[in-house]
Amino acid sequence: MSALSYAFIQKALMCGVLIALSSSILGVFLVLRRLSLVSDGLAHVSFAAIALALVLGLNPLFISIPMVIIAAAFIIFMSEKAYIYTDSAIGLIASISIAAGVMTISISGGLNVDVYGYLFGSILAVTFLDIVFAFVLAILVLAILIFQKNEWLLITFDADFARVKKINVVFNNIIFTLIQSLVIVVGVKIVGALLMASLIIFPAITALQVSKSFNQMFIFSVCISIISVIAGVFLSFLFNAPTGSLIVCINTAVFILFYLINKAFRIK
Repeated sequence: MSALSYAFIQKALMCGVLIALSSSILGVFLVLRRLSLVSDGLAHVSFAAIALALVLGLNPLFISIPMVIIAAAFIIFMSEKAYIYTDSAIGLIASISIAAGVMTISISGGLNVDVYGYLFGSILAVTFLDIVFAFVLAILVLAILIFQKNEWLLITFDADFARVKKINVVFNNIIFTLIQSLVIVVGVKIVGALLMASLIIFPAITALQVSKSFNQMFIFSVCISIISVIAGVFLSFLFNAPTGSLIVCINTAVFILFYLINKAFRIK
């Protein structure tokens, strides 16, 4: 409990829980749409954007957000118009982004502490602005879940039928892409660009092992994500270990546990 007396622990918990909430909900839709790797590709784009922002002396959020949104739109365009499979488009964007980020770092004089933190996470160094962004995103994601869940699930499983039901699929996909991009940009501060995809994917696939309905999947995913982040923050404080890596390791352990429970009790 003494850890809670430190302001940086309080900020880390607040920002971590908010991002865990947003990422776990979006992760359900990404996993069900089989687009999990999109988050990995966009996280790599955020790394290149962050490297550029740090070289220019600007706030990384203001550079990362537009660049990640453009990259997400480019992935969609390439997969739909350029006759390139989605996974191939993600691979192209991810590799180009890493190369651009490394070149930017090299030109600026080498890897520094700031870039290292964005690569592997620095949740204990979150700022008030990060918390504000995370809070606004959490409100947006919850509002969408409340009012658009059925429409997004219908689009996820049968986009053609959704169009027949007069649902604007293109508009909904644009909103989804925007929210996903924002969550990734803010979430990179927690686990880093190299591990951000795991924060989105792990809770959803873990919840999938034991869930019997969509509502259960959302609840399990959110609970797993929040518990993993909280545990990761406290364990990193106790053992002086990297917070982002601990969060991913905890998610991995929970996934293995739920997988074994599923196999033992034949839940699904």
